[in-house]
Amino acid sequence: MTANFFRSTFGRLTIAGLVAIGLILAIDSFAAGPPTSYTGELVKGHADYFQKLESKEFAYLRLANGQRIKLDAKEPSAIAAIPTGSEVKVTGEESDGTVVVDPEKGGEVDVRKPIEEPPADRPLKTAIILYNYANDQRTPYTPEQVRQTFFGGSENVNAYYKSISGNKVGYTGKDRPDGDVFGYYTIDKPNECSDENAFGGWQEAADRAADAAGVDRAAYDRVVLVSPAVDCRGLGGLGQIGGPESWLNGDYILDWRVTGHEQGHNFGFFHADGLKCADAAGKPVMIAPPEQCQSKEYNDPFDIMGYGAARPGVPDRAALGRILTTKWLQPGQIVDLTKSGTYTIFSLSGTATGPVTLRAKVFADDAGSLVEYFYVDYRSGFPYDTDKQLPQLYQGPLVRVGYELHDPSTPLVPTGTILVDTAPETETFADAPLLPGREFEYAPLGLKIKTLSVTENDATVEVTLTPPATPGTPPGPELPRKVPGAPINLPAPSTVATAPPRTFATNVPSPGTLVAARAASPSPRAATPESPPPSQTGLAKVLGDIGTVNLVVTLLALAGLVGLVIGLRQWLARRE
Repeated sequence: MTANFFRSTFGRLTIAGLVAIGLILAIDSFAAGPPTSYTGELVKGHADYFQKLESKEFAYLRLANGQRIKLDAKEPSAIAAIPTGSEVKVTGEESDGTVVVDPEKGGEVDVRKPIEEPPADRPLKTAIILYNYANDQRTPYTPEQVRQTFFGGSENVNAYYKSISGNKVGYTGKDRPDGDVFGYYTIDKPNECSDENAFGGWQEAADRAADAAGVDRAAYDRVVLVSPAVDCRGLGGLGQIGGPESWLNGDYILDWRVTGHEQGHNFGFFHADGLKCADAAGKPVMIAPPEQCQSKEYNDPFDIMGYGAARPGVPDRAALGRILTTKWLQPGQIVDLTKSGTYTIFSLSGTATGPVTLRAKVFADDAGSLVEYFYVDYRSGFPYDTDKQLPQLYQGPLVRVGYELHDPSTPLVPTGTILVDTAPETETFADAPLLPGREFEYAPLGLKIKTLSVTENDATVEVTLTPPATPGTPPGPELPRKVPGAPINLPAPSTVATAPPRTFATNVPSPGTLVAARAASPSPRAATPESPPPSQTGLAKVLGDIGTVNLVVTLLALAGLVGLVIGLRQWLARRE
């Protein structure tokens, strides 16, 4: 009976299927190759498409020979907390010039030397470099125009960051206290929009041109590159996450809010989004389980990392929430909520040294690398707010979901926030403040926050914390968020407006970069590959397109399995 089975068509299909499955495993194992390790300088870029309310993010490793190895982190938090410019060793599987860092397959990122932060006791030395293109040598902005936008106009980046940081952060030039501006320099590239140009080709060429002209970029804490306007799918600017450099496209340099937005990325800030939720019946609510919420990019109108209510598409002048998770606050100004009670918080825009924000821990992963909180803050009278734009700004505190990314080997703590809409029945976020008498509730944490009163200087809220029914229960489930590299794409109920999709540059072409090295010569600490990339000879080369082969053998395997089932049924039937 057994011999007849293996001589039958069904038996032969079964054998062919099992052989095909083995072939798939062999091909995949061979194609993956051994893990590859590189040591070099980490660069992370963030591109802003303000008018489309979209962004792209990418990361690569810069080697000593100028080669750029694209990085694909399967666990985005593995690199999110590492500042640009840090020396790291990356281990993963390499394919088509990209190293895939997958912890489940032995992938890891080891920080060898984090970039040194600028001293905190002085303003940031900043150079602005003006350049134009080989086919477009316009000089649309004078050095004085740019200097006024960044350093010294009636509204400028320097004054803004001084204001929100309590004079802990400011900008200056190395040669001139009112700012150093260089150029114009003509680069050897045209203004043709492509990923290779937009994500580094232009910026690298501008850096080379400035170096050739004698600009000592390494002597500056911040370098801002500015070009004439180029049509590049709505791209407004780029900023390194936790790094020193940024790029502004055309007239965006004349808007201090956009320039300040890119500086926010340099400080390690991600975008300020807005949260729209609905209950099971589709009714808009303040907060709900993640599958019933959407994080809408840029939709916090009260933060420079969001956008403006009066001028959609550009960051707004009302921007204070971002300082909650930075070192700009003094000890004791953040109050962790551990018990019920009545709490008074002072306006963030005032000069009070007392509590200015409340914080309730919601979630932390096992390693403590990702921590989520609810933040509650209030402000009034901030010079960069405009009552006409946001009439309800001073009428109640704001509630945000805040996430922090921690890596013990680096001082950078990248942060992101998502504004809770406490008036969910409207589409706008301009009415998001928690007005007196209104209550916010998060049941998994047993948390209720109700605004009792607000004055010009402070806000008073009533906090109710009900302990979980089971002792030792973690604070609550993860909240909706967008950790860079891992966007949430949750299905929205029909009553909640769908956010524009967030896109990511997962295939940035080499040698596309955000910026060139801090100096013209390669970094001496960078190294060449520590293990050779997987060979492309032998079976993989013979088979050619592995994807096509896999498809063929998979179909053959399925046919074999069908034959196995039918054959077994016939065999059992004959036994009866």
